[in-house]
Amino acid sequence: MPRRKAKNPMMPIGYAWMIGLPAGIIGFLLTKREVDKNRLKQRKVRQRMRMSNEGEYEGSRYRQLKEDLKLER
Repeated sequence: MPRRKAKNPMMPIGYAWMIGLPAGIIGFLLTKREVDKNRLKQRKVRQRMRMSNEGEYEGSRYRQLKEDLKLER
């Protein structure tokens, strides 16, 4: 008869799963949240750029070119 209780070789693997699985899920969710936040920020920037390009306006670069053409005529 064995004098002491045998060690279960699967115990360390079980502990690794108990710690690793929740940590992996939490890490994934936090990363996903950060990515979604950055995506929202990029979408707002693009929307602002689109809104600023709407409408008629004269850029300073083209205004200068028109004035030069008027002087030559």
